[in-house]
Amino acid sequence: MSDSDGFIYDKAGIDETKLKFLMELKNARRGRISEYSKKFRASEYHTGKRPWGVPAQLAFPCATQNELNDKDAATLIKNGCLAVAEGANMPSSADAMNQLRSKIMFAPAKAANAGGVAISGLEMS
Repeated sequence: MSDSDGFIYDKAGIDETKLKFLMELKNARRGRISEYSKKFRASEYHTGKRPWGVPAQLAFPCATQNELNDKDAATLIKNGCLAVAEGANMPSSADAMNQLRSKIMFAPAKAANAGGVAISGLEMS
């Protein structure tokens, strides 16, 4: 997971306890993702970087326009990513989208994020 300052990587995964902490951190307190690594010491925080270099089967660019560029797309493909689903308006550059569409499953924002605005106010209970 990431924000505009960097990203966290938790090799152990993000369970329900960690997810609740993240939801409270980002939705209620509007805190920085770096706080996660202070609470969960086994995780790593990468200042000023994007998460696209971490090998993963699925990627969900959900922040800003063009956050995923052609180099990031090539890295995801090289690292064995199976699918990318956009969760923001145009988070992948045109060059990135072309690469992704030709190599792996790609769900553009128009399809994957349909209704995002309608449900954006929902929170975990």
